[in-house]
Amino acid sequence: MYAECEITAENISINKEILYDVMKIKTRTHDNEFSYPNENNKDGETDGARALAIARIRDTLIKIQDVGETIKSRKDMFDPTRGGSILKNNGMEIESNINGMKIDSFFKDTVDRLGVQTQEAKRIVKNQLDLLDSMVEMKYSISGVSLDEEMANLIQFQHAYQANAKIIATVDELLDVIVNGLTR
Repeated sequence: MYAECEITAENISINKEILYDVMKIKTRTHDNEFSYPNENNKDGETDGARALAIARIRDTLIKIQDVGETIKSRKDMFDPTRGGSILKNNGMEIESNINGMKIDSFFKDTVDRLGVQTQEAKRIVKNQLDLLDSMVEMKYSISGVSLDEEMANLIQFQHAYQANAKIIATVDELLDVIVNGLTR
């Protein structure tokens, strides 16, 4: 069992007793005063005040958009000094907060923002991949090997080698004539 401030999206769960027996859900006005709803002898069988209060939450303006920022706990949520809503009728009614929003609107807004962020992230990834491809192409255009250019260079160097070989052969013949011609 976690304290309220320790509950996160990772560890939140439904009370297992309610999963096994939905009749343990406290739906009547005074059910919280008894261990089990069937022990409630103050309210009639048709008193669904708590269920009605839960249903009314859907249309109540609550400052849910500030959860995690200025509202850190359930106590803050219903503390008017912290901008929270006001509980009435022993917690069975929540007064709408003009600065709040409906829960449906909050979830729609959250899903919309998530969709926009997802599209933006996909666009950024696509742009980065295009930029990377462009950089790779630029790299290959600068440092890549062109077979035609290499063949032209190879022929050029071969001609230069042959020309140098001819010069060396000519100098060798000249030296041979000079050295051998002087000694005769």
